[in-house]
Amino acid sequence: MQIISSLLKLHADKSNDSKFLNLVEESQNRIVSMALIHEMLYANSDLSKINLAHYAKSLFEKLQNSYSKQGIKLKLKVPKDFYFEIDKMIPVGLIMNELFSNSFKYAFKNNKGEITIAYSKNILTISDDGVGIYKSSSKKNTASFGLQLIDLLAEQIDASVDINGYKGTTFEFKFK
Repeated sequence: MQIISSLLKLHADKSNDSKFLNLVEESQNRIVSMALIHEMLYANSDLSKINLAHYAKSLFEKLQNSYSKQGIKLKLKVPKDFYFEIDKMIPVGLIMNELFSNSFKYAFKNNKGEITIAYSKNILTISDDGVGIYKSSSKKNTASFGLQLIDLLAEQIDASVDINGYKGTTFEFKFK
């Protein structure tokens, strides 16, 4: 995965197109989210599952540094002993990457705020206390690539998605 990320960087270094550079950065961050899962698997004695709280904190810190958003904090409301099996963790990791990235880029006008991750009773909630996005729970209304990706990944993990874009943004993933 490091090779792919390096190849993307080589292409980006030859371009002055800001849209292209943004796409490369987003792609590199997606690669980071998957590589982090592999790092954690190799460091763990159990190769079948990943601790959600530990992963969320590590991914948050990597993206926080990438976007230079030190004023944004992470609040975890996840049992310390909660794990996702690897087949669910990769899509969950990509979902978290998209939502963290969107929060870092768009949610906080003064670069201060909080992103919260909670898990209880088969519901994973990822929210921020930023400016909020439009209210839409219809997949047909999701125009951005990131939101379309989130819908596809939610289907892969057998979860429905509810979005609330008022008073911050909240994504609820309800597992069947």
